[in-house]
Amino acid sequence: MPVFVAGLYGVPLGAAQIALIAGYAVFMNATISGVPGGGLIAVTPVFVAVGLPLEGLALLFAVNAITDRFATVLCVTGDMAVAAMLGGRGAATNGTATLKVR
Repeated sequence: MPVFVAGLYGVPLGAAQIALIAGYAVFMNATISGVPGGGLIAVTPVFVAVGLPLEGLALLFAVNAITDRFATVLCVTGDMAVAAMLGGRGAATNGTATLKVR
């Protein structure tokens, strides 16, 4: 997101700034993933650190309102698929009694 906004506003990014953005992205990927829309809020300090205009966040918020719906559907579908696979496998392989909820 910061690289897109930098290109949009014509702000050149050096190697150190790109490294900061990459490191921040790795850190935030592990910590903010459970908060809906938290990535946009958490990226604000990066914008300040690399000298990007905060007005670029308004554009990202507008686009995120649309794309977040599809990302949520994809995430929930993947979670359900894994739960269904693990649920079916556990009952078939361990041979112990399973609790069936009705």
